Amino acid sequence: MMRSKVEGLFSQSISSIEVIKGGYLNRKWKVSLADGKWYFVKQYDEQRNQGKWSSIERSLSIQAWLNVQGVACPRVYPDLGQFLITLPSDDSFAVMDLIKGVHVMPGKPTELQMYHWGEACGKLHFHLQRIPATTLHWVPKPSQVYQEWSKQYQLAKKYKDQHFMTVLNRQKEILDSLDFSLFTVCRHGWAHWDMSIYNVLFNQENFVGVVDFDRMRYVYPELDVGRAILSGCLVHGVMDKQKVNEFLRGYQAWIPFFKRSDLARAWRLIWVKESTWWLRIDTLSKGEVPQRFLAEIIWLQDHWKQLEEWI
Repeated sequence: MMRSKVEGLFSQSISSIEVIKGGYLNRKWKVSLADGKWYFVKQYDEQRNQGKWSSIERSLSIQAWLNVQGVACPRVYPDLGQFLITLPSDDSFAVMDLIKGVHVMPGKPTELQMYHWGEACGKLHFHLQRIPATTLHWVPKPSQVYQEWSKQYQLAKKYKDQHFMTVLNRQKEILDSLDFSLFTVCRHGWAHWDMSIYNVLFNQENFVGVVDFDRMRYVYPELDVGRAILSGCLVHGVMDKQKVNEFLRGYQAWIPFFKRSDLARAWRLIWVKESTWWLRIDTLSKGEVPQRFLAEIIWLQDHWKQLEEWI
């Protein structure tokens, strides 16, 4: 049924289908049509995305609009005005251009790649300012972090994991001393909210595009800046300051009011949100990507009082 719907969208038959591995529960394919052009098809897992369908449709529609504005991201193809296509079987999927590029390992982009990434992120945020504001999707609150910390600390005690208890003790030290009023000055706006190295593509020194807009929400755009720099500039526990400089130089070409000093606050805001995701006793058993995110959060904790020095 999905095959016939894709063929109907383009009035062409499918000549080749390749499964794309990776991703959590959602299924992905590369699809070639009779004219030789390749497309990306993503089927959304019903259970994982329960209650998120309207948000996914909105994210896809914003992505489609951004593509028209010249932002480096795939074009999305609608069916009868809907970007999230739902079949009678209730299977839901999206179809977009397959952009050609390669993933770069965390910490490994060149300085020029970081500049182009910053430029692309800035252009994305520049155009997102034209999207009407809505209610903040997330507000940093200490209670959220304390609740998850308590749960993980009890598990660490249960399994006598002394190393992880040390990490959690550091988390609580920071939480006990953190003044959350720091974040009241953060600018509100639409953000990709998953701007990691795993969701961008490069072609040699050029930046090809941003992918995976599913988590786009009205939050704090600086989260994208902090996340990209953590993902692209931290290697072997050292923040490459020159790469940080290049990303910010590209970003500020579009968003000149973002100050270098704002980056430390952005990193702390990321810690508030993501420490509850990655500081979990089972993270190390979940594979390379979660382990990288865990390493980034631990780096933030280890350098908490010196973050400004790494900018």
